[in-house]
Parts: sequence; C-alpha cells; structure tokens
Amino acid sequence: MDAASERARNSVNSAEQSADMLRRIAEGATRARELVAEVANSTREQGIASNSLAGQIEQVAQMVEATSQGMHATATATEELTRVAGDLTSVVSRFRC
Repeated sequence: MDAASERARNSVNSAEQSADMLRRIAEGATRARELVAEVANSTREQGIASNSLAGQIEQVAQMVEATSQGMHATATATEELTRVAGDLTSVVSRFRC
C-alpha cells in the first residue's frame, strides 16, 4: 500500500508540475502574441510614415521641376529682352547720327 500511495503522490506531483509548466507556456505564448501585435502595429505605422514621406518627396520633386521650368522661361525672356534692347539701341543710334 505504501508503494501505491507513493506512486499516487508522485503522479499528483507530476501532474501539478505539468500544469505549472503548461501555465508558463500559455503565459509565454500570450506575451509572444502581444509582442507580435506590437511589431505589426509599429510596422504599419512605419509604412504609413514612409508613404507620407514619399508623397512629400514627390511634391518637392514637382516643385523643383516647376522652378526649373520657371527659370528656363526667365532665361528665355531675358535673352529675348537682351535681343530687343540691342535692336532698340541700333534703331536709336540711327536717329542720333
């Protein structure tokens, strides 16, 4: 009878240890799930920020393009004005002589 009682106690102890280990595993799994959710949220937020940044960079590129076109137009107008000024100078010089 003592051997049977000892085996029963050992079985109960083993069952309690197993239950404790299962609780720890469940807690670890829950914590791992929470961490994965945090990583997923952070990744989503970084994606949103990256998309926003890409949009802003595109706007800057468009502004640079518009500025470049404006500068080209200004240079063309300056060349034309220089040519017209030369023509006017030539016409005025004919009247002086």
